[in-house]
Amino acid sequence: ASLQASGNHPIAFALVREAGRVECTGAGGAALATGTCVFTANPAFSDFLVSQGIKRPDRDEAYVLTMVGATRSLVQSIAAAQYPRPSLDDLTALAALNVTPQYINELAGRGYKPKSLDELVQFKALNITPAYIDAMSRSGFANMSAEKIVEFKAVGVTPEYVSAMARSGYSRLGAEDIVQLKALDVTPEFIAGFERLGYRGLSADMLAQLKALDVTPEYVASLQRAGISRPSAQKLVQLRAIGFEPNRR
Repeated sequence: ASLQASGNHPIAFALVREAGRVECTGAGGAALATGTCVFTANPAFSDFLVSQGIKRPDRDEAYVLTMVGATRSLVQSIAAAQYPRPSLDDLTALAALNVTPQYINELAGRGYKPKSLDELVQFKALNITPAYIDAMSRSGFANMSAEKIVEFKAVGVTPEYVSAMARSGYSRLGAEDIVQLKALDVTPEFIAGFERLGYRGLSADMLAQLKALDVTPEYVASLQRAGISRPSAQKLVQLRAIGFEPNRR
């Protein structure tokens, strides 16, 4: 209220977290204030870290841990899930991404305990949620390894994409195929374009080759207009690979 009010008013606040306390005092108003802040590390939190086999943070490290909101419960959850003991950098990264004890426990409950804290960071950074894991399981991709589910999320595989590909006739794609097709942006529309030209039932590998070489339905149509009547899908790949263009024959 003091910050938003007009005029110039004394303003003071404190950010209190487990790793330390930041106290700020100054003056301001109309949404602008200036002043100074003083940081005080919490020695009890530092002692706790040491008791867990983690290095005692120096003042700068304690400040960073305070600002990212590192907590005792996070350290305890990491230990309870039998992850490797975190370094201060690990703890900082996990807290900064808001990895919570609940998140760790829910992943473990679904059989997902990444092999390292780096992988746990990857999970959270990619927003791999328990809900995403459940949805992919319902879509036919249950019990994937941590590495594979990271691949799925990194390229943007969603339950909606899996369903759309199934409606296009690709209901039995393996994990490797679905990752490759999504990474190349093979869409139901891309498939339908080839089907309209008479290319039906193309394999996932052939679809990937066509897309990777930018063999489009428009390219095929241009071949047909030039009198090259319905070459095989493999021939299309070969023509594109050598840079063949109908108007340059």
